[in-house]
Amino acid sequence: MNRRKALKKTSLLIGSALSTSALVGFWKGCKSPAAESSSMLSEEEMKLIAELAEAILPRTDTAGAIDAGVPEFIELILMDVSTQEEVDKFKAGLQVFDDNCGAMTGQSFSACSGAERESFLSAIEEGKSTIEEISITFYQTIKHFTLLAYFSSEAGMTQALNYQPLPGGYDPCARMDPGERIMVSARI
Repeated sequence: MNRRKALKKTSLLIGSALSTSALVGFWKGCKSPAAESSSMLSEEEMKLIAELAEAILPRTDTAGAIDAGVPEFIELILMDVSTQEEVDKFKAGLQVFDDNCGAMTGQSFSACSGAERESFLSAIEEGKSTIEEISITFYQTIKHFTLLAYFSSEAGMTQALNYQPLPGGYDPCARMDPGERIMVSARI
């Protein structure tokens, strides 16, 4: 058998292996996230996530968490990667976190001023709060998601880190000047 015939037969075999259901699944996967109308989180939950993410990484001379799309990233993680049980735990943690903030400050996290938010989050960070363990676990989770989303975003890579798409050679003993940002390169 010559190469040309072998390629034709292989193409026919591979082509016939793609069933209609596989093509439909592939086609559905090509829709943009904006085309999805279902959301696992309510508007109030998304607002609280956005405010909490912005409190963790506020806008300064660089973009903040909201500018980097952190709330949308967290929602995407919950929709596409998490199990329903994990989503339920996340939502319960969000509610308990807000309730504990109310117990400690007298108002919900959304109603708190910037200083009150900072004080509440600092108490959690320093272990000086008497809030429930689920709130501490939730806070650690959302902080992890916030940092992951921010430093994976264009704003985080280009403004907070020194993104170099085409780095030079590997230099394990490179000197860094005080205040110089860490260099991050594209991985291929």
